[in-house]
Amino acid sequence: MRNWSDVPGATATGSITSSCARGLGYPGRLPEDLHGLQDGVQRASAKASNGLVQQTVQSDASAIGYVSQDFVTGTNPVAYQGVGCNLRTAKSGEYGGVRNFWMVTRGHPRAASALQRFIFWVQNSARAQKVVATHWVPLK
Repeated sequence: MRNWSDVPGATATGSITSSCARGLGYPGRLPEDLHGLQDGVQRASAKASNGLVQQTVQSDASAIGYVSQDFVTGTNPVAYQGVGCNLRTAKSGEYGGVRNFWMVTRGHPRAASALQRFIFWVQNSARAQKVVATHWVPLK
């Protein structure tokens, strides 16, 4: 899909302008039934951050982007299969447009290293889980 007229229920007209933040795994992280957007997504304007994607979508009425929940302010989060896009429906599993957030390292962290302590803190600390649950879908 390259034009809004190809999107069922769309009220916008003209070409779809798409952008994504580098490293989001786009378009492979899109739900299977959204892969019709893949052609347009492959030509997406890569941005350095979720914030830049958010700004692009806010300033371009023909834009569509894929960002973390914390960056939807000032945009129109799209329902997926009739389920609204919000933190509650993402946490409950109702919203199917959720993607995983991965922490990756070059090799295994050294024992007792700052990196190993940070990963342990994110995965096990009540304080870290409170931050995660406020902005993302929690680990547990």
